[in-house]
Amino acid sequence: MLKDTSDIKRNQHKTFNNQMRTLKELLILLRQYIIDQKSKEFYGMCGQIEEMGSINVINRAENIILSKYVLSNRKGRVYKPLPAYWWKPGNKPPRLRWCDQHVKLQPIPLCL
Repeated sequence: MLKDTSDIKRNQHKTFNNQMRTLKELLILLRQYIIDQKSKEFYGMCGQIEEMGSINVINRAENIILSKYVLSNRKGRVYKPLPAYWWKPGNKPPRLRWCDQHVKLQPIPLCL
């Protein structure tokens, strides 16, 4: 697992070399990015994915893949005061648990 933002920056080489990361790697990056955000700057996962793309942590294709995966795994969650959110904006723990659950669901890549 990535330890801090410097690990995210070290992993940007795949973005610059146009190498696609696995969904598991993208979910781990998202999880670490959420952890690294200051509470007042953090609202939800979709915004974090867009921000990761805008600062080249992930490339455009990875942004689309990760966004589609997150949105397709919403499973009816809604935070009633703000229906665009699954949980209260700024509340990191449920988002981190969601990332952990979905990292565990991803297959281990086979090396041939």
